Amino acid sequence: GFYTVQAYHPDFGVLGTLENVEVRSGQTTTLRFDPPLTMAVSGTIVSSSQGCRSAVTMALVNLENSFLILATSSTTGEWSAQLPSGRYELTASKPGCIDVEDPENVTVVSGATNSSISRTMVAANAYVSGQVIVAGANVTTDTVVVAESEKGDIVVADVDTTVKNGINYTLNLASG
Repeated sequence: GFYTVQAYHPDFGVLGTLENVEVRSGQTTTLRFDPPLTMAVSGTIVSSSQGCRSAVTMALVNLENSFLILATSSTTGEWSAQLPSGRYELTASKPGCIDVEDPENVTVVSGATNSSISRTMVAANAYVSGQVIVAGANVTTDTVVVAESEKGDIVVADVDTTVKNGINYTLNLASG
């Protein structure tokens, strides 16, 4: 028979797709998939709060295949990631801090370096807490709560699945 075969790697996403691969009884078909070349993408977190510069999670989502690559900023706010060619959407997040900028589109092209990307973070000054309940009890599987402001700012909080009763999430927000 004929098959479409795809290789997927957790650091690179889809490595390749081969179509019309013929498989015959009693034979081994050998296929080769090579990881894509990656390019450096880097930037800086800008904030008046030291706590909002370090350990910020940078999320780069490939706009073609939704593959997510994460990077974490250093104590000075510097971050970097190795990405295959493609178009990505960049956001930043950290509990207690808010990324005040719109998601940024980043295009990664073979042979080019993107090194001047900055994101501005501010300390949260308002909080919303609550419970996520499923079937009458606090949720016990990985869950997130997402809030979007009228300006389009997005804040995400992980639900603490170890809490059996009561408050199991807190969103850190900017008032107003």
